[in-house]
Amino acid sequence: MRTVRNSVFETNSSSMHAIVIPKNRFFNKEPVTVCMDADMDFSDRTLIERKLPDEKASYCLHLIMKHWSDKLVCGKWSHAKKGYLNITDKEVQQNEKIIAAYRKFMSWMKACFKKRWAIDLKVKNVAISCTKQGATIEPKHWATTGCYGHVVLQNILMNYMFDTIDKMVNPDADLSFLKDTDSCTAYLCFCDVASFILDPNAVIIQNTDECDKKDYRKMQRMVIDYVKKNHGKCFVDWPYGG
Repeated sequence: MRTVRNSVFETNSSSMHAIVIPKNRFFNKEPVTVCMDADMDFSDRTLIERKLPDEKASYCLHLIMKHWSDKLVCGKWSHAKKGYLNITDKEVQQNEKIIAAYRKFMSWMKACFKKRWAIDLKVKNVAISCTKQGATIEPKHWATTGCYGHVVLQNILMNYMFDTIDKMVNPDADLSFLKDTDSCTAYLCFCDVASFILDPNAVIIQNTDECDKKDYRKMQRMVIDYVKKNHGKCFVDWPYGG
């Protein structure tokens, strides 16, 4: 077992998450349908074991949306006008190109999941907005989602994917690689994410940072149980803080 860090990221709901990521990759033998739901709520302040493929996939989707949305330009809030200021025409065009690249990336990701891992990936409840005040890629009901942006998942599962996205938003980026689902890039972008989603020994354990010591120890025991299931061959983000 390797403890990646002793903290979890803060959310607007005072929830905290511990994550166990198996080192050995999991390969499914039968075709399976998995849903990435942008509206799935991870802000519940009770002890929840998130081990279903749809739950883990939706968690990863939050990270993907956040990474893309951070590339977009938004107007600054004006207290005087009680609204967001307009951005330039050039920035609007830049946002439009980034959103077009996002759509191509998501189509490529779904094609790769189906071709290489027999996963029929469904993505729903993603709201895309592009106006003179800026652009966003986010859940349709943002207030209910709670949190996203987990450092451990980014560093271990999605680092190569995010590096690829960073290259895609360059003005002179060559996006022809998105036509190939058999490339090394396709494999490295998604192999760890696909494994995490499907592996029954991979889990996200959700709780509140305001829990008492008894509940906190119960959360730790749940993490340890998953470490045992993986025979210690896993990355762990321990629940500490919120």
